[in-house]
Amino acid sequence: KDMYKMATVTCNLLYLAILSVLSITNVLGMRATCDASGEAVSWVHVGPATYLDDTGTDDTKTLASAGAVQTSVPVGTMSPQRWLAGSVNGGLWLTDDITAEEPHWKSVTDGHDLRCYSISVISVDETNPDIVYAGCGPSTSSEMGTDWNVMNSGDWGGVMLSADAGSTWRMLDFPPNYYVTGIVPSKRLLVAARSQYYKRNDGGIWMHVPDETEDNTVSYKWRQVFDEPVFDMLDVGNGVIIAALPQNANRSVVISKDGGMTWSTFDEGITWPGQELPYYLCLIKDSKNSKVFLGGMTVSSKDLDDTNTRIYHWDVNKGDAWVGLKEQKQMDDDSMPKDRMALLLHPTENCTLYVAGNGDHVAYRVDLCSSPEVWTDMTGEDTTDNSAPHGDCRSMHYNKESGEVVLTSDGGVFARTNPHKKGNGSWRSLNGDITEMEFLSAHWDYRLERYVGGAQDNDVQVGPPKATSSSRSTGVVMGDGTVTAVDNRISPARLFGARQCLGVGPSDRVNDEKKEKRSVDPGFMDGLAFVQGAGKDTIRVGIDLGEKGFGASTCFPYFVQPYTLNSQDPSQLVFWANCTPATDSTSTFESHAGFYAIDIPDGTTNSSQLKPRLLKETPAGATVYTFVSGGFTDGASNPDLLVGMNATHFFKKTSTELIVSPFPFAFAAPRIFDLDSKGAPIVGPISHDKTVSIAVSPRSSEMAVVTGWPSIKENSGTEHILLTEDGGEEWKDVVGNLDIVTNTTSGKFRASGLLIIDFEPKVKTAKPVSGVLVGTVSGPYMMWSDAPGIWFRVGSCETMPFSYIKGLSYEHYSDTLVAASMGRGIFVMKNAKNELLKFRPHGAIELTAESSAKYFPSAQT
Repeated sequence: KDMYKMATVTCNLLYLAILSVLSITNVLGMRATCDASGEAVSWVHVGPATYLDDTGTDDTKTLASAGAVQTSVPVGTMSPQRWLAGSVNGGLWLTDDITAEEPHWKSVTDGHDLRCYSISVISVDETNPDIVYAGCGPSTSSEMGTDWNVMNSGDWGGVMLSADAGSTWRMLDFPPNYYVTGIVPSKRLLVAARSQYYKRNDGGIWMHVPDETEDNTVSYKWRQVFDEPVFDMLDVGNGVIIAALPQNANRSVVISKDGGMTWSTFDEGITWPGQELPYYLCLIKDSKNSKVFLGGMTVSSKDLDDTNTRIYHWDVNKGDAWVGLKEQKQMDDDSMPKDRMALLLHPTENCTLYVAGNGDHVAYRVDLCSSPEVWTDMTGEDTTDNSAPHGDCRSMHYNKESGEVVLTSDGGVFARTNPHKKGNGSWRSLNGDITEMEFLSAHWDYRLERYVGGAQDNDVQVGPPKATSSSRSTGVVMGDGTVTAVDNRISPARLFGARQCLGVGPSDRVNDEKKEKRSVDPGFMDGLAFVQGAGKDTIRVGIDLGEKGFGASTCFPYFVQPYTLNSQDPSQLVFWANCTPATDSTSTFESHAGFYAIDIPDGTTNSSQLKPRLLKETPAGATVYTFVSGGFTDGASNPDLLVGMNATHFFKKTSTELIVSPFPFAFAAPRIFDLDSKGAPIVGPISHDKTVSIAVSPRSSEMAVVTGWPSIKENSGTEHILLTEDGGEEWKDVVGNLDIVTNTTSGKFRASGLLIIDFEPKVKTAKPVSGVLVGTVSGPYMMWSDAPGIWFRVGSCETMPFSYIKGLSYEHYSDTLVAASMGRGIFVMKNAKNELLKFRPHGAIELTAESSAKYFPSAQT
């Protein structure tokens, strides 16, 4: 018996070795570079090219929004219509018709071997506007930890250069993994950084200087000339450069008067009251280089809920002291370290300063010639059409061609006409056909060929029937879109989506005005909802869990709160709640921490009859970060199945038993809301996504794969992907070559969006094989279960650009694979099994593309 076991093990190891060699041979050249060779697979981008909010939550005019854009600036000498936009996770975009009603944007970073897609800064050479620089860093709003350094961002590849007004780009040799926050093309190129990927306080300023070699040839090297973190840097002219320092109340600005070689403190007159620390700073100057403004957002070191805003100005020709505005205004709704503000001086109206902020503090016009200064809200009533751009600003620039103020925000690019005239202008969207949305998840409605996706900062969105790359989607649940799902069993399909905390977060509980709006506006979608049908036949059903007994803030502690549809009975929605009777004083019934189900019968058109019922109570103190409901166990359908995880344990509940087993490695726990001294939640910082991911084989619940962030306190720790084929009794780390083939500058691939697709062998007696897919910062990757640890990229950069894939899903009835990109929208692969079989190594067990629909209920016709 022992000899038989040894022989079996030897044969299996030999086969695995051969298969590994074949796999490696097959994926050579599939390293994460955009000149990748190998089998081409047919990814299709299905949008969105912007979206329109249709939640009925606001009376202002709705403008087409996109994903977050860090900055947009005019570039080049050939045309005043040429503008460049830097998106936070989708690379660089160029338009040659910025004043058009619908500007046409094209990606100038897709398909190129660049490692800088998370754009944090763009800088144009003032002496030659055809020379443009771009730097990268964690500029997304999707934070995971407590500060600016741990974010859902792509590679921090360094600095890029364009010598043709943004048309083509190449990487410079600036050291990677710095959060680049400022670039000054002065006599010597200067680059400022806020932090380093692994060292949050390792920032500074670097100068590109000549370096004479022994053979008297001249090369260039980077010399660090300042060694403290910098958030912004400004060339004032005549060799004078100033830099703003965050998190430093005692020294907020430094100055160089020799072109950046030496630096000294320059903050006379700047004070941050009390215990305030400036966590965001920005610098601007007027067109004559005679006046400089500094804006700062602050947070109390003792109370995260205590935030403030300060603006100072320095008259370059009248001394070295800063003067604060007499009338300051709070521009921050909360204390999340991602929040920003922007300043802009009107080029001809000397008394006019524009200020943009966070949340509802969208944009203001400040009359500097009044004493004290007069602030006017530039949205709503200040416009001729009651319009407003998407909130959460990032930058402002002036379009000399049109006389408009161009504002970028978490909703893309917008312009204000007649900005200096009160009540005599309007806001318009400049997003045109840009396609750079940040999605956490997406699922496919195969009958109407459309998607539902959860977008960071930009609603739960539903694509139109027969969605394409140029299609505009519709926002159906307001807020930060999170988890989505589709019930394709029913016809027409039900498309589910949720916003943060399933709509029962701190802001939802205290916003009485929104609650009143909800009761009178049937178009408003609650925090968890589904859409069924399209056009005039659309049915919208919002499920307000706060009104169904889950109103306490403890019930849904996570920003991305887990819920799912039962795979064996998709009419059953299952969620986990952390409520307890002692803390849930608003409950209409005695709620417990545990799993709940809501049965949604066919024909449901409103939520009044939908009642949650307890499926399984969980012990006090237990946590559930993500889970799967329903599946196959021992070859049979098991609707009672629950498989899930938290940071340290895996659990599997069948109809007869509950198995709980520890992982060999612990993952990070998500950050939840802090509470103030009165016990009320503080809105941020908080983890904006799950810290873990799980996938279970539809064929057998014995096979599962899990992964997660090793830490959210810092970007450190060893990444793991764990596979079990015996229901969690044993785990195998299958990371293998993933860190090599993803080829990231940081060495971190940030695995997420796990998915298992089952394949059947041509020879029925052979062992079944599954494809295990994972999203990374370099795109989607896959391994075969009979070659664990041998990963390859699913698609070249021609059809799947470098982008952080956060969610993967598989629609089994139509054999469609869906990828939710954190910065480039949604991609689908039809006929997915045949496409993935192109990566099957020669000589391996032959597989078929037989449908997996047999593991799910039959779909209605």
